[in-house]
Amino acid sequence: MEYSGYINVFCPDAFERVKRRCSIVESYIKKRKVLQQNVKISELKAGQGSVEVTGELIELGETRTFNKFGTEGKVATSRIKDDSGEVMLSLWNDQIDKVKQGDMVTIKNGYVKEWQGEFQLTTGRQGTIEVTGTAGKPEAAEKPEKMKISEEPLEE
Repeated sequence: MEYSGYINVFCPDAFERVKRRCSIVESYIKKRKVLQQNVKISELKAGQGSVEVTGELIELGETRTFNKFGTEGKVATSRIKDDSGEVMLSLWNDQIDKVKQGDMVTIKNGYVKEWQGEFQLTTGRQGTIEVTGTAGKPEAAEKPEKMKISEEPLEE
């Protein structure tokens, strides 16, 4: 670096601090970009990002409104479960109207934080939530045609 000698005269460890912070930021960016698919709820950790979790929405919490920087929003704290456990799920704005209790949902690019001693999964701005069916009944791509029953006798 051209200025490393100049910086070291006034603040001897400044250059090392900058290098350390840059490497921390680079590793953080790399971790966030790799989507961890099909993560079980029991495997979630606080601070974990870019996760894909599928589970049943077992509780849809009450919708609350808030005002942030002059913009009104909605949030509902819900719960989802899979065969390994359950976790709180934050639903924001339009997401609240997309789901109902008993739906199977997939959260893509979600992240985990700890709030009041409990893990909380959320999509944030970059993530999505998708309804994939109802509990025990995956959503069918096509509905079968209805058959007509004739009262006429069969011809031999």
